Amino acid sequence: DPSIVAVGGRVELLNPDDASLSVRSGQARRTFTVETFDPGAIPVIGCNMSFARRIFEEVGMFDDLFGPGDPIPAAEDLDFLWSVCRRGYAIYYCPHLLVLHNHGRQSEQEKTESARGYIFGRGAFYAKYIVRFDLPIIKRALYETRYVLRSWLRPNDDWKTAIPPAAYLRALVAGGCFWVWRSLTRPFRAGYPYDSPANQ
Repeated sequence: DPSIVAVGGRVELLNPDDASLSVRSGQARRTFTVETFDPGAIPVIGCNMSFARRIFEEVGMFDDLFGPGDPIPAAEDLDFLWSVCRRGYAIYYCPHLLVLHNHGRQSEQEKTESARGYIFGRGAFYAKYIVRFDLPIIKRALYETRYVLRSWLRPNDDWKTAIPPAAYLRALVAGGCFWVWRSLTRPFRAGYPYDSPANQ
């Protein structure tokens, strides 16, 4: 089908002793668009996704501020997938495409640090699109922030995240502030390339 440009699939643990992180185990095929995209639960993740070559010519490359080893340790897949959706393309989740992920994180500390990194990355992602007046992302950022604040001020049993609401909120805000600072200083730092056209 030449109209399909973005596909991802299941991600399960290679080592059952690893923490249940970065897993996608849904058994039903699904399609995601701008209308159904949820930054807090992206449809496919970086270790199991593929794209038609032409999408890179249209969307650009991954933003080099995001991802493991980069200043913002997560959300590179979230950022790129949203760029694809914003150009009117759908993302397909196909459960028969399986990757066994050997991420190696097992301790509670590693689990907490990973959760904090994901939230920090999402805060940076929100900031990137808020300054572009991207209305769906602004709405989602406000919804998530309101939910965290409510959970912090009125503790309840619904909270299932590995870190408490106050730490969650700090990571979210810190990620946003960090993105603003790096985006303002990045063009003037030696060795840092400018964004691709899609990320400018």
